[in-house]
Amino acid sequence: MISSLALTGCQTIQEPQKIDIPKFPIERPERPMLLPVPKDDTVESIKTLTINMNRLVTHIERLEMYDDLKDAYWEQTTAN
Repeated sequence: MISSLALTGCQTIQEPQKIDIPKFPIERPERPMLLPVPKDDTVESIKTLTINMNRLVTHIERLEMYDDLKDAYWEQTTAN
């Protein structure tokens, strides 16, 4: 009796339709290589910190552009 209840209670469902999305063609920006900050020389430390900050800001700008492009790509690809 239990097996007949189990069989009558089961339903066969269709497999969900798979969407084939091509790979995003742009590669994610790589992290910048930061310079070590010297401990003894204040002037060189400030220069190095400025260079590192510039590299980080540039990386963030590229990463935000990458995310925007990826979002637009996703919306365009899935809209069809």
